[in-house]
Amino acid sequence: RDQLKERMAPPAFVGLREMLRAVVQRDVLRACKQSGWLVLVLDEGASRVLTPILGMYDLMEEGVTLVESLEKKRQPFPEFDVIYVVETASIRKVIGDWNNKLDYPYRNAHVFTLSSLSDDDVADLGATSELAKRLKTLSELNLDFLAVESQAYSLGAPSAFSTPSGASSPSLSADEKDAARRFATVVATLGETAPIFRYRSERARTFAEESKALAKAMTPKGAKSSKKGERGHKRPPATVLIVDRADDPLSPLLHEYTYQAMVQDMLEVDGECRDRVTTTTATKGGETKEEVTLLNEKDALWVEFRHVHVATVVDELRKRVSDFLTHNAGATKLARGAGGELSLGEMSAALKKMPEFQAATAAMNKHMGIAGDCLGRFQMWKVLETSQLEQTLATGVDDDGEKVTSPRTLLNEVCELLAGILAQSQSPSQKEHVMRLVAIYFVARGGKLAEKERNQILEALEPSSAHREALLALSRLMAAQDEGKVPAMVQAQRLAPIVASIAGKKPTRSGPAKKKASSFSVLRSAIRSAARSGALDDDAAAAAEGVASSRY
Repeated sequence: RDQLKERMAPPAFVGLREMLRAVVQRDVLRACKQSGWLVLVLDEGASRVLTPILGMYDLMEEGVTLVESLEKKRQPFPEFDVIYVVETASIRKVIGDWNNKLDYPYRNAHVFTLSSLSDDDVADLGATSELAKRLKTLSELNLDFLAVESQAYSLGAPSAFSTPSGASSPSLSADEKDAARRFATVVATLGETAPIFRYRSERARTFAEESKALAKAMTPKGAKSSKKGERGHKRPPATVLIVDRADDPLSPLLHEYTYQAMVQDMLEVDGECRDRVTTTTATKGGETKEEVTLLNEKDALWVEFRHVHVATVVDELRKRVSDFLTHNAGATKLARGAGGELSLGEMSAALKKMPEFQAATAAMNKHMGIAGDCLGRFQMWKVLETSQLEQTLATGVDDDGEKVTSPRTLLNEVCELLAGILAQSQSPSQKEHVMRLVAIYFVARGGKLAEKERNQILEALEPSSAHREALLALSRLMAAQDEGKVPAMVQAQRLAPIVASIAGKKPTRSGPAKKKASSFSVLRSAIRSAARSGALDDDAAAAAEGVASSRY
């Protein structure tokens, strides 16, 4: 724990990946570098955490000559020191390396754990005489989470999303306690000594208290929170928002057209950080080959375009390639030979035929191919038609801006679209997109979904037994939520036309103060009128009036 105590003033926030990289370089690799060349041994959990932030070249620069897996049989290297970076559950395997050995497997050992060790773990390490003699470092890193992006992290527990929450009990399940422990390492890494937790349910309160207590235990006494914000100004403590999937079950289901969302929805994506994209390309012989592309923050174009609408991405790529072809004589000749304006595929092919420009155009070529694949599957799977109906279900307004008043009309539209799409293809990818449409329908209908209506839409979908049960569980969740009260999402939808009517009113020619007062008066009057007519309940009206007051 000595290493942790030295970290009294966390570095300024430069992104989660850079923070983790700095911690590992400073507190692990460089702290042991004076021992000469090193062997790095990682268990499966540590490999997930470190692989996204440190490459083999980075490790070699810090004196690491070999990286090995703790779970596999390894050759001893008694002339080298070893660095173990492991989860606390793997401590017994570390001890096993040094038990009943005639010769030491390594010269010295430096042991780092991703989270806090128990007293029993420390006692077991000390009881192993061979290891105790050679143990030079024992430190808790508190880095038990995945830095997916510079401003995004994951607790690395995807199975938690399919685990029943047991919302009737305030106590946490084993998975939730593990998530609280992992989240505490996020808080400790960010240097937040007293974060503010916000939550709605008693269950969330329990999670917050568990995380807060663990984070406090991980923070050395006398440590100061990183309080410097932009331009050196002091900033308040971090605010942690704990939300339940039932707070807004609709938004995660809707199709989004930004580049990153399209890649995740349309292509095969895997990897711990979901950044390994597999695409299929045709060869000259008519065969197909798979290519794996890494999309992360080392790719400047990915960082620039990932949150941009895919249509804008395609237009910008076209423009940049056209500019490139225009400003290079050989490329211009090639473009003219192709005749007129080039498509994305033709531009990609043109760039591939120019070896002298491959280094400069590799990134553009890669993203043109990926964007083209996204749009191709988008059309093939009729996602445009699906997403348009999704928006109607989410907003209650059709493509012409008319309010949909008949639930039967929506039901028929959904069933007709399902029948048309599934008659064309029953592929798993195709079925996933229409499954989302049905889930959105269940959420939009809420507690008003009748059994006959539900059965009709399930018959049109023909889901597997597992998918059917998942959809029925979602239906029960929506029916039970707030005991049939109108969800906050719907309240926001009802507020939208009121706010729009205010935004459309012409301002008076009086001074700024009078303009604001006039706008607030009209808005308050509209909100109270909506409450009297029953369009908004009292709580929603009060909240809306409070927002209007703070705005004007």
